Amino acid sequence: MQHLTNDVKQQIGELSAVAQLLWERGWAESNAGNISINITGKLESFGSGGKHFSQQPLPKQYPGIAKAQILVTGAGTRMRDVAAQPASTLVLIEINQDGSAYSIMQDDINNHGLLPTSELATHLAIYQERCIQKNSVKAIVHTHPTEFIALTHVPELLHEQTLNAVLWKIHPEAMIANPAGIGFVPYILTGTEALAQATVSALRNHSLALWEKHGCIAAAETVGDAFDLIDVANKAAHIYLLCRNAGIVPEGLTDAQLEELRHKAIKAR
Repeated sequence: MQHLTNDVKQQIGELSAVAQLLWERGWAESNAGNISINITGKLESFGSGGKHFSQQPLPKQYPGIAKAQILVTGAGTRMRDVAAQPASTLVLIEINQDGSAYSIMQDDINNHGLLPTSELATHLAIYQERCIQKNSVKAIVHTHPTEFIALTHVPELLHEQTLNAVLWKIHPEAMIANPAGIGFVPYILTGTEALAQATVSALRNHSLALWEKHGCIAAAETVGDAFDLIDVANKAAHIYLLCRNAGIVPEGLTDAQLEELRHKAIKAR
């Protein structure tokens, strides 16, 4: 990649490392999953220096992230390839002045005609909502953690309150790492505006949302932070399923122990 600052190169390095972890964990089968980082203000505007880039209209307007510059994995790319060849698997876009369209900056990344991930609407909607809340995030990770998804095939767990109680009680780190808990999104067709809006709602009070029978999405300050949220949640899900597979109904932490942990987690933030 050319014309990228050292800061952006470092963030791309972290993105590549997380992409490798997603592949190694088995959470990124084929071309599953997508990642984005908001690098607004770290590059010159795409239109600078007399350059002109064609605009692709967006199905919805995102005025809160007008002029934002976002690196996102390309549609159809595999995480193992993102890890090995970020220059040819990432797409660099800039939102226009009123948030109604985006341009692809092909001069800086050799994306060979790649388009952004099919889940671009969800990424943009999250960035937009967090901007409105004045609680911005800089990175979003969507992936398919095996045990986390498996939980959504258990009917009694398909409620946000129940799901969080199970995960918090089964493993102390689940509360320490994410005291705000996990949002839950009932099944909606992938790549749709409906999924984007449901995800925005689920993430208003959370940094991680579980998509029923599909996967999850995390929004954080860095790609590494987003990965950690997913990793801890999936570990808790794994422990829970191990117990159930052994014929054990896990006892979990008591309410008093959980409340003690909650206070510890809040103080640590």
